[in-house]
Amino acid sequence: MKEMTSRLLALALTASLVLSGCGGTAAKDDDTAKAPDTKTEEKKEEQKEEKKEEVKEEKKGKPITDLVISRLSTKEISGFNILYTQKGEDFEGLSNLMDGLLEVDNTGKLVPGIAEEWGTDDEGHTWTFHVRQGVKWVNVNGEETAECNAQDFATGLEWILNFHKNDSANTSMPIEMIEGASEYYEYTKNLTQEEAFALNAGEGSKFREMVKLELPDDYTIVYHCIEPKPYFDTVAAYTCLYPMAQGMIDELGVEGVQGMNNENMWYNGAYTLTSYIQGNEKIFTQNPLYWDTECTRFNTVTMKMVESSDVAYQLYQSNEIDEVGLTESNVKTISGDPNNQYHDYMVEWPLDFRSYQFHFNYFKN
Repeated sequence: MKEMTSRLLALALTASLVLSGCGGTAAKDDDTAKAPDTKTEEKKEEQKEEKKEEVKEEKKGKPITDLVISRLSTKEISGFNILYTQKGEDFEGLSNLMDGLLEVDNTGKLVPGIAEEWGTDDEGHTWTFHVRQGVKWVNVNGEETAECNAQDFATGLEWILNFHKNDSANTSMPIEMIEGASEYYEYTKNLTQEEAFALNAGEGSKFREMVKLELPDDYTIVYHCIEPKPYFDTVAAYTCLYPMAQGMIDELGVEGVQGMNNENMWYNGAYTLTSYIQGNEKIFTQNPLYWDTECTRFNTVTMKMVESSDVAYQLYQSNEIDEVGLTESNVKTISGDPNNQYHDYMVEWPLDFRSYQFHFNYFKN
């Protein structure tokens, strides 16, 4: 979010400078034309440069420290447990509150998250992730509740594979890839809810017995794949391998975690959600104990939920939000009028690394 906004501002500035610098008059093809006065021309050029700098300063504006954006109310998040969600709009919001092993940058490349190093020595049959030290779980007020370490990723995977805890959400990839995952999932399905709720991923647990996941120490995780999976690390950026703190489960209970909200959940991401009014507004506030101390963040990000794109555009026109997506008619109106006040501030939306597809099954049993 923060990187995207910086790029938008930079691109808008670049576009305005290019537009303002494209003027000029054609040279006359006239032998009788008088030679220009060198001093006068130099003065004119200096004045032009001064105007360019003034325009540049005017359009540069002040850095945004408290960002305000809008989202359609139909894109409201459905819950706060990132291990359960399977909706893009949920992940957009919750991924600012929670971090996983790896992240994907704006070019689609995997980059370190809570895991600072990772790799495989046997062409993808086993994958080792080294978790960075000093990552903290915090409450909504940014106060430390526990350290986030390798055990939390085992706890998260147990939650995912426990039929009664997670209702089969996000199970497909770990069941397909991780040795013993399918067997553990089927095992929990045959338990009563009470029996399944009592399970955990601690040392000597049924989960550790069945699922081939090793924790050599507090900061190392080794996953054993059913067969070589050279692309397994891409899964580490998805919710099925996200962590969950056993301390939070102990505090809230399994049903409490299933229905947790912004006020009682634990965070390890860049922001905490300090205010949430469903269908209206949510406020993301900097996590003061966030592990990535070198990143640049807004002090707060306020997300206003709106009924339509037209309402969002009206909020932008009244300076109530800092950016807005344009409809096709808005784009035509603004781009077709060089004198429109927003003409020089339009930027192309960045390409998405995702691919959306339909697959049809013509061989149904």
